[in-house]
Amino acid sequence: MKWMMGAALALGLLCAAPASAAVIIVVGGQATGVNAVTVGSTTYNVTFAEGTCAGLFGGCDSLSDFTFQTQADAQAAGAALLAAIVGSSFDTDPGTTFGCIGAENCSMLIPFSLGNLGFEAVSALNGSAVNSSAVVLSASATTFDTGTSNTRVWALFGPATAVPEPSTWAMMLLGFAGIGLAMRRQRKRAALA
Repeated sequence: MKWMMGAALALGLLCAAPASAAVIIVVGGQATGVNAVTVGSTTYNVTFAEGTCAGLFGGCDSLSDFTFQTQADAQAAGAALLAAIVGSSFDTDPGTTFGCIGAENCSMLIPFSLGNLGFEAVSALNGSAVNSSAVVLSASATTFDTGTSNTRVWALFGPATAVPEPSTWAMMLLGFAGIGLAMRRQRKRAALA
């Protein structure tokens, strides 16, 4: 029985894996978002979208419309988003990012406050020559539309859904197998007695 517990422990350690890294979502050869982007201690799924701030962020007229309310938080989100993309083919060819078709650089906009014109946004600038996260935009919430530009796209940060890691499934199956084996041995011992 001790060897079985030792084998189970060894298999468990082999199956254990760190939390998954961010995953770029690709549809038709275009990056349409990134799952599992960690900002601070929170993990988000990011979707790229085109349109106006008002149309995508609940009117874009209240700070509660935005996932991040401060410039520092929005810059941290931009840096985390870039960290997920830098080094990928979407960094060396940002024109394959949804909303930035054919562009040499892609500004992924993350709104964070209400400005004089309507809103302010951090631009996570993706491109093989430049990667930065800085405030570059203050514009009208209703007339500024990323759909009219091939160099800008909105980054919508939403809560990440929990998906079990493969190691979690392996440990669960190993546990069921161990319980089944223990029950089988118990029945054999009872039958012999």
